[in-house]
Formats: sequence, C-alpha cells, structure tokens
Amino acid sequence: MDVAILGGGIVGKALFAALKQARYPLPVSGILIDREPATPKPVPPAHSKSGDSLNGYSNRVSSINASQLPFLQSLGIDLGVQGSSLEAQGYSQMLLWYADHQEAAVRLGGGKRPLAWIVENRRLSAALDDCIAGCEATGW
Repeated sequence: MDVAILGGGIVGKALFAALKQARYPLPVSGILIDREPATPKPVPPAHSKSGDSLNGYSNRVSSINASQLPFLQSLGIDLGVQGSSLEAQGYSQMLLWYADHQEAAVRLGGGKRPLAWIVENRRLSAALDDCIAGCEATGW
C-alpha cells in the first residue's frame, strides 16, 4: 500500500507518524509532502537562552484534551512530563461567554484533574518530527 499525506501540519505529521509506527500484514510505503521544512532542532525549553529559533514563547497554541493523550502517548509524546521541551500547561477550568451577554456564561471543569493541556504548535510539531525521524527503521 502506498500512502501520500499532503500537508505537514500537526494533523498530517501525527497521521504520518502513526502510520509509520503501525504494523500491517502488507508492506506500506509513504511520503509526507509539505511546502515548509521540518521544524528546526533541537527544541530547548521555552525559557532557555540558547539562541535557538524556538526560544521564547509563541501565541500559536493547541488545546489537547484528555481523549487525545493516549494517541500522542502511543507516538511517544507525553505532555505531562515536567521539564520536557513541550512545556505543556494543564488547565482545569474554562469559562465560556458571549461578549454581549456575559450573564449567559458556562463554566466547565473545576476539578483537580486538567480538562486539557495547552501546548505551543511549533513544539508539538517538533516532537512529531522527532517521532517521524525515530521511525525510519520501518522502511518508510
């Protein structure tokens, strides 16, 4: 089976990494096509002063909910590891409201466990790049 994935964003890279790690009864080959090069390496912690292009913070983030964690963990990506290059931050409450009707607010969560985690897109993308690079032995 031949697979071509067009678009190397977070979803395209995650699909590519999952396909590379999967075991199929028939040989699988594939390619990930994107106009941008892979994320620069290495990815230091966000507070690092190493001069790397991923230093500092980015305002482009994703919210990863608990139902997505097993998939990411199956790829070897763990958002809950303290000091990891992902620097994910959990949140346990969310307040939703409409700008003109703040009295109609909805509060979610409030427990001790996080509802989800916020992670910078560029750091998640770099972690997926590492996952893809680590799967080269599968013949892709």
